[in-house]
Amino acid sequence: MTTAEDDRLEFKLPDVEFDDDVKVCPKCFGAGVVVEEEDGVRRGRVCDCQRGLATRRRTAAAGIPARYRECSLDNFDIVSGFTHESVIRAKRFAESFVDNYPAVDAGLLFMGPVGVGKTHLAAGVVKALTEQKGAGCRWCDFSDLLAEVKKRYAGSTFDEYVILEPLVGAEVLLLDDLGSMKIRDWTLDFLSYVINQRYVNRRIVVATTNYLDEPPTGETLAEFARREETLAERIGPRLRSRLLEMCKTVPLGGSDFRREQRQTGILRNL
Repeated sequence: MTTAEDDRLEFKLPDVEFDDDVKVCPKCFGAGVVVEEEDGVRRGRVCDCQRGLATRRRTAAAGIPARYRECSLDNFDIVSGFTHESVIRAKRFAESFVDNYPAVDAGLLFMGPVGVGKTHLAAGVVKALTEQKGAGCRWCDFSDLLAEVKKRYAGSTFDEYVILEPLVGAEVLLLDDLGSMKIRDWTLDFLSYVINQRYVNRRIVVATTNYLDEPPTGETLAEFARREETLAERIGPRLRSRLLEMCKTVPLGGSDFRREQRQTGILRNL
């Protein structure tokens, strides 16, 4: 007479061989799930490697350009005695925004001359929201977007809103270098659609622009008017007003840090 134990089948699995060139999680061996025992009960949970994978996927989906992928709030340089006070305040605003998210009621609009760190701060905000808060972010350089639309129109007819919908639907949208292209009727339609749709759906916008609303410290209104256009002149007063409702304006001042860095490097090598 045989017992149930005698009828059990035994399997001997072959030894697992690992390719040293392929990175396999040492906890789950690529399965994505680990089994842990707690209070005598064995339970499965998602492996930590999957959480890291989800973060990497969100970061990739954000579309941060290669030049800014390593930018973070942690590696944003503050040089004592040299960094303009407004830049120090701007970094604090960015850090506070990330800390409080999603309990925020407005986005951020970094405004200032070239080379003061606006895009670095904006990229740092997007990266922190993606990695720390699990937010779905999207990067958009509006001049690149318009160039893509023009290219597609040249080839054939297409539905331009297929390009715009991901910008409308993203949890957080970064509009870099706003106003860099002179807005014309057809481009204004695109920008208006994106901003207005995000406005009515209460979705966050983080933006950067070189165009100010008023003269920087030490410059008269007349000097400023001769030298520069305002953001309202670049994108229209209606959209500028809408952005005032959607974003906290964060002004940055100071000299072109990138140019100083380049010149310092050149002089050092002479």
